[in-house]
Amino acid sequence: MRTGVAAFAALFIIGCRERIVVTSQQGPVERISGATVVAGEPTLRLDHGPKEKPRAVFLVDGLRAEDLEALAGADEQALRQMFVLRVAEGPEDLPNLLGHYEVKDGSIRFEPRFPLQPGLRYRATFDPTRLPVTKATTGPVITEFVAAPAPEAPRTRIDHVYPSRDVVPENQLKLYVHFSAPMSRGESYRHIQLVNDDTGRTIDLPFLEIAEELWADRQTRLTLLFDPARVKRGLASREEAGPILEEGKTYTLVIEKAWPDANGRALASDLRKTFRAGPPDNLPVDPNEWKIDPPRSTTKASLVIDFPEPLDHAMLGRAMRILGPDGFPVRGSITIDRDETRWGLTPESPWKAGEHALVIDTELEDLAGNSVGRPFEIDIFQKIDRTVRTESLIRTFVVE
Repeated sequence: MRTGVAAFAALFIIGCRERIVVTSQQGPVERISGATVVAGEPTLRLDHGPKEKPRAVFLVDGLRAEDLEALAGADEQALRQMFVLRVAEGPEDLPNLLGHYEVKDGSIRFEPRFPLQPGLRYRATFDPTRLPVTKATTGPVITEFVAAPAPEAPRTRIDHVYPSRDVVPENQLKLYVHFSAPMSRGESYRHIQLVNDDTGRTIDLPFLEIAEELWADRQTRLTLLFDPARVKRGLASREEAGPILEEGKTYTLVIEKAWPDANGRALASDLRKTFRAGPPDNLPVDPNEWKIDPPRSTTKASLVIDFPEPLDHAMLGRAMRILGPDGFPVRGSITIDRDETRWGLTPESPWKAGEHALVIDTELEDLAGNSVGRPFEIDIFQKIDRTVRTESLIRTFVVE
């Protein structure tokens, strides 16, 4: 039985999932999963779509089969005369919202052309007197919706600091800090400290403070360079200010949560990474000491290469590649694990039998900045704008 519904208005929040019972002039109205349900009446509800692709679609449910059949071929103008959505606040002469109408899955559907504004109240109105078959005599069905504010994105967190291991050479050259989202520029050195745990004191200016900062991956990876003038022995800065790290001592890297991300919000939490300084490393990287474990042909098993020492995490992702028997690169996904002492390549296509080549850029470094075939050296008086030449070294292996 139809009853008067001209004054009926139910209010709910977009995205609401709870079961709530409210009261209108028609008595109890049950709201389940965002739907307003009145037995025997056309009802208005919101379908906000899947979480991975949310969108607002307003629907009229509860229509008779003969009306749906008659409306199946109706144009949008006819549907617009029955069902409209508008902003419920402000002047009365505000236009109805533009969007797309269709009859689908037993409902009249309306999808607004533009996203709803959070916190704004909208009024959906359906006029059952315009149904093509049912001779309704009641007034319109009206339901109001308030667009809830978009959920706040998770706070940016520090995902990892490389090197991973808790023992590094005392002439460690750099650290990489990885964030879950882009960070602000010009703030890093204010929020990062290095503490000597043996003395409890914060080390003064341990990092080379570069005005532009060393950001990569859309400001989600920061490179921190230990001041090279205090890393290399024999330089005046090391003699005057002292070394940054000393063998046998323990240190803690402290990153404060007050550091704002690119949206100006503080980090999710502080980070404290404790590590110990080991003996200095002054030997160049020697690929002849690496162990290569070839996979079997016709499989997609990973090629695994083990190193006798940790290597630079960022460089490992770009400084090595595999060439197949045809001389073309083997494409696949790279993994770097076991504290940066193991590199793996899982191919997109099965391995081919024959001789393969491991191509290594000689710029690849270990934790102390020693590169392939060359120990770390720096001349602070040398110009930085010299031409940099990248060379390669090749090791071959056979896939059977």
